[in-house]
Formats: sequence, C-alpha cells, structure tokens
Amino acid sequence: MKLKKFTGIFLSILMLMSMIPIASAYAYSAEQATLTFSDSGITETAAGSGYTIDGTNLTINSAGTYRIKGSSSEGAVTVAKGLSGVTLILDSLTLTSSSTAPVVVKKSSSVLFKLVGASEITNNEDAERETTDPDNFEGAAIKIKSGSNATFFGDGTLKVVGTPKNGIKGGAQSTITFDGGTYDVT
Repeated sequence: MKLKKFTGIFLSILMLMSMIPIASAYAYSAEQATLTFSDSGITETAAGSGYTIDGTNLTINSAGTYRIKGSSSEGAVTVAKGLSGVTLILDSLTLTSSSTAPVVVKKSSSVLFKLVGASEITNNEDAERETTDPDNFEGAAIKIKSGSNATFFGDGTLKVVGTPKNGIKGGAQSTITFDGGTYDVT
C-alpha cells in the first residue's frame, strides 16, 4: 500500500514539474529598459539607465538587461569597452547602417544576445572605405571586438547581412557562441 501511495505522489510531482517552464541556461537581470528604434530616433518605451541615446545610436554603458526593438535604416547599438553582465534582448529588431556595424561589442566585454521574434541586422558600408578609411571601417553587421565574448541564444531568428565584407566578425581572442535560435548569415 505504501508503494502505491509513494508512486502516486511521485507521479503527481512529475506532472507538476512538467508544467513549470524550464528557465534559460543563461542568467541575466530583470530588464532595465525597453528601447524602440525608428528612423527618427530611439524611444524609451520603458525608461531606464545605463545607456545613452544620440539620434539613432544607442550606447550601452553599464551592466544590465536591455530589450531592443523597432526598425531603423540608419541605426547602431554599441556596448562600451570592458563591460560584463550585459544582456541585449533583440525583440523583432530590424537595424541597418551604412556608416558602421549596426551592432558592435567593444573590446573586453561580455554580452548575451537573447533572440525573441524575427530580427535582421544589415551592414551597408561602402567596401572602398576599408582602404580609404581603415580606422573607421567595421566591415561587419555584428562586430565582436578583441577579447570579447558574445553568446546568442533564445527561440527567435536572426538574419545577418554583411554587404561589404562579413556578417558576423570576431576579433582576436574573442569568443562567439550560438546556443539556440535560427540564423541566416550572409
């Protein structure tokens, strides 16, 4: 009789556990801000701190979680040098730039990219700038600079188009990890 009771309790616990969503393998803090791109600027849908906005350019200056969405034909997201503990939730974001990489992780930083919905990042820099302006030519849609770590995860999709040269480029001693999500890199 005790075995039947134990088995019933055990099966009940298993059934309850199956209804609880499994947490992401990546720990990150609660969202600090929701930032929405448009061609005219970036709107703080849920205002926070740890970032600066300059037109359609967003710079992340401190650790935290930032939901980024919307669409801009000339926008960029930059994670400042030497940061760790940054999570960027790309939530159906469409971002293009003809002057720089639309997404840049500066040297010695660590960033989690969580994919939600369908996002697209496109670099339309002029390839001739590589020889005429080599100090400012990024040559990639997503640029992970030297000594940085970037991990992409989530259930969304990410299309990356690097028209002049690279879709995603990692610098020396950088690590780029893909753990979940669907990718189309050109």
